[in-house]
Amino acid sequence: MIKGKKKTGLIIAIVAIIVIAIVAIGLWFTQIKMPYDKVMNEYNPVYKATVEKNSELETSIQSAQDDLDQGNTPLDVNTVSSVQITVGNAQESEVQIPEHPGTTAEAQDLIDKYSNTVDYTSVMNELAAAQKSYDDSCQSFNQVNNPSSSFVESRLVGLANITAVEAATENRDPNKQMNKDGGYTAAVYFTSDLIDPSKVSAETEYGNGPVALGTSAGGCIEVFKTADDAQKRCTYLSAFDGAGAFNSGSHTIIGTVLIRTSNYLTASQQTTITNEIVSSLTAIK
Repeated sequence: MIKGKKKTGLIIAIVAIIVIAIVAIGLWFTQIKMPYDKVMNEYNPVYKATVEKNSELETSIQSAQDDLDQGNTPLDVNTVSSVQITVGNAQESEVQIPEHPGTTAEAQDLIDKYSNTVDYTSVMNELAAAQKSYDDSCQSFNQVNNPSSSFVESRLVGLANITAVEAATENRDPNKQMNKDGGYTAAVYFTSDLIDPSKVSAETEYGNGPVALGTSAGGCIEVFKTADDAQKRCTYLSAFDGAGAFNSGSHTIIGTVLIRTSNYLTASQQTTITNEIVSSLTAIK
């Protein structure tokens, strides 16, 4: 008799467990699973759109980073840090969104937050602008990194107050430094209408053009293989600053190019012509 009661009690317990399990499953299905599935139907498009926008942003970030990784030299080193900072800001702005939110409430919160498609337009525009500034600066540097005499001539022609341009050659080089060790690889002389011709008129073995008249008639662009060579030349010329008739005029380095202007020009005229030449040599056309 006791054994029968125990068996009945066991059956009742098992049935109770089954009923509880069924009720629990039913509650889970109706109170948790169904609401979760319903909200996920709204969440999935939001998730997909956000992932697509993230992919576009990541492509822009990678493009900018790849540019920097090439190790090109910009004329303005600040453009490097500008890209680095912009990349960092872009990475921080990227929305981190899970594919499967843990709860219905979390999914709903994300829907409410990102129901309007994530917009990285301004961030990507900043990236593009920083990258372009860097690329342009690298191109500008390349233009003043041992450029050819023909390039220098093309950028001098048409500038204000420059009346004639002529490139020196190994056979027509007043300083006899063309292509020598540490010497310039190109030297382009120019004359200026700001200088009284009577002060610099000359008839030499080179005729009476810009090369014959020399730097005094306007100036000269000397091109070197390296920035160190340009600096050595600039240091040498500095020794004559303020030396009266031996004064070599102004001398400014950009890249591996040394821009010289006549001592017959005023200081402001030297500055103006130098700045115009710098702008023309580095302009992206």
